[in-house]
Amino acid sequence: MSSSVSSVELQSYALHARPAPCSQVLLFFEDESTDGQRPRRTFTVQVEPLFARQLLFLSHPGSMNYIRSHELSHLPAEHSLSPTQDYHRVITHHNGPQN
Repeated sequence: MSSSVSSVELQSYALHARPAPCSQVLLFFEDESTDGQRPRRTFTVQVEPLFARQLLFLSHPGSMNYIRSHELSHLPAEHSLSPTQDYHRVITHHNGPQN
């Protein structure tokens, strides 16, 4: 999926009450065993990038109080949201001028 499609989907979600874009990815891993008697195992992992989840929350104006009050201290600093920055203003600034 290109970034322009993601932007359109995110704007449609935030501005026109369309379904939220899906950012989850399925990863498939196969066990590489050298033991010929043990059957190969396949592992499936569903992952959602943290930045995608945060961007989805931030794109919905009704969620701003939740994001600001949500405790993210268990995350490393580079993965957490700073409560001192107004992310809603940053996002709307990039979408165009506010009325």
